[in-house]
Amino acid sequence: MKKTFVLTLILGIASLINAQIVNIPDANFKAYLVANPEINTNGDSQIQVSEANAFAGTINIYNKGIINLTGIEVFVNMTVLQCPVNNLTSLDISKNTKLTGLYCGNNQLTTLDVSRNTALTNIYCENNKIISLDVTKNTVLAAISCGGNLLTNLDISKNTKFTWLYCPRNPLLNNINLSNGNNTKLSSIYIVDNPNLTCVQVDDVNYANAQPTYLWQKDATTSYSTSCLLSTNESGKPQIKIYPNPAKDNINFSEEIRNIKITDLSGKIVKQISNSDKSINVSKLVKGTYIITAVSKSGETINKKFIKE
Repeated sequence: MKKTFVLTLILGIASLINAQIVNIPDANFKAYLVANPEINTNGDSQIQVSEANAFAGTINIYNKGIINLTGIEVFVNMTVLQCPVNNLTSLDISKNTKLTGLYCGNNQLTTLDVSRNTALTNIYCENNKIISLDVTKNTVLAAISCGGNLLTNLDISKNTKFTWLYCPRNPLLNNINLSNGNNTKLSSIYIVDNPNLTCVQVDDVNYANAQPTYLWQKDATTSYSTSCLLSTNESGKPQIKIYPNPAKDNINFSEEIRNIKITDLSGKIVKQISNSDKSINVSKLVKGTYIITAVSKSGETINKKFIKE
């Protein structure tokens, strides 16, 4: 009798788990999942946790008018997510550790955390508002398409299997590192329309310069080097501080700087001051994000981002 009760209890718990429903608040996202027989295997009007857990294929929700992907976290065995041309402002894929391909371009994303997605080989996140993209944990990554974002730096030095980069139209500063010890496998890079980018760190300058320009494309003002000049923040020296940030009227610096240039995120110069100073007036700038480039007393180039409110 006792054994029968225990067995019944176990079966009941298992049945309850299998009957759990995935919370999917976005109607368009839910409609896609329910209509997909490879996902909704029992053909009802809901997605069970067991169904989501079992799915190991591609979710393709291109241009579905989706604003919320809550529920995607239950698809722990999904291998490819295609969600471009929607209205997403956030994307949490921290539970989707089996992902090999992520295609999330043409949304409104400001952040993209792929640190737990170590199986990723392809990231396509172009035309968002992403400020930073850390791919140092993605050691099997082969390709990135990140054009049309707000990236100020990109480091693929840990990605030894990397072969392809498309990253135009970003406010990239003197901080893009392609030196991964395996540049001979880097078949194509496209980093034009980055007016703030002056230096690209590579394994071998002669090799980089010898590549066909239709395959390795950069701006004429950008050069290759095995050791791009580091900013004060990266070199370990005392960092020049700016304050307040955000700023309304004036920006102050912790020490005098000269040759001050302020550009918007498209690379357009909006203010320029050649004299040394510890404060500049930004009251006439329109609200938005800007980059300050200047030279410190020690002669190093500094790059700082600030927000005009």
